[in-house]
Amino acid sequence: MARTGPATSMTSRTMKKRVLHDAWAMVCRQMQGLEDNALAITTVLQEVDEVSAAWTHRLA
Repeated sequence: MARTGPATSMTSRTMKKRVLHDAWAMVCRQMQGLEDNALAITTVLQEVDEVSAAWTHRLA
């Protein structure tokens, strides 16, 4: 029997594991992106609070 190569000789179970692994990796990357966005938003809001407090103090 001739070899068909690693991609075509994978079992169905191995392929399912690879698909699940790739999907989980994609979810993890997207979650990291969401965490990065949340951190950036929090930083901006803190800066807005600081500027607002400074102006409030200056106008008082």
